[in-house]
Amino acid sequence: MRAVWRQIGKAMTVLPVLALLLPASVRAATITLDLSTLGTTALAAGQSTSVTLGGSTVTAGGVTTTTSGLTVTLTGMTAAGGIPARTSRGTRTIGTFTTAGAGQNIYAAGLTFASGGAGVQNSREGLIGRVLRDSTSIDATGGNSDFIAITLSQAAVLNSATFTELSYTTSGRQSLSSMVWSYDSNASGAINTGDVISQATRLNAVSASTFNNPASDAFLIGASGNNSSFLLKSLTLSYTPVITTTNVGAVPLPAGALLMLGALGWLGLIPRRRRRA
Repeated sequence: MRAVWRQIGKAMTVLPVLALLLPASVRAATITLDLSTLGTTALAAGQSTSVTLGGSTVTAGGVTTTTSGLTVTLTGMTAAGGIPARTSRGTRTIGTFTTAGAGQNIYAAGLTFASGGAGVQNSREGLIGRVLRDSTSIDATGGNSDFIAITLSQAAVLNSATFTELSYTTSGRQSLSSMVWSYDSNASGAINTGDVISQATRLNAVSASTFNNPASDAFLIGASGNNSSFLLKSLTLSYTPVITTTNVGAVPLPAGALLMLGALGWLGLIPRRRRRA
């Protein structure tokens, strides 16, 4: 009898095979994109180049990077007349937000990178004296508001963002920039008319509780109010990775079952062979 149990113990080595038949558990993933690691890069609207972000090769024009299965695209944009927000039943939502047609108010802009993070460069910031102001920060100047559009390959939660303050008043004393952010509340795949937008928040008041949103596949982070000027330094996103499976019909289960049955049948023959001996 003891010999039989020893043989059963050996046969248990086939059980790990059955583990291959069970679905793997999916754990939430969190990634942080440090936008201050790209050196100095300036891209005109629509321009593409190759840079490195977090060890991944990305294409800038927008900048697109894939990390741990999540693809994130950053694009520089400018809203003529400021980011159009209105209040509806206590919820602040984006008003007219269009990139096409005669009434368009959202324009493509350059995306820039420096040691402090990512900025936006556009030619609609007006003249200061006789010089065209074309700063590389995310700012609200000349009636226009810069923002960075963030689109994702799957829905994620924006946990936090960090910034580099650049704003100074004309007297040389630093003022405090304000930012607004939005998420794709109508699940259209991009930020557009009707999506929820936050109230303006001073950069020194931004905390983990600032970004309290459900999972979304698009975000906007932009400047609010004159004298705001800053860079987006980092983003932290959490999401549940999507596991793609391939349907291989009934092959895996019979293979595992036959292996187990074969092992048990082999054990059943052992006592018979000993009786014949």
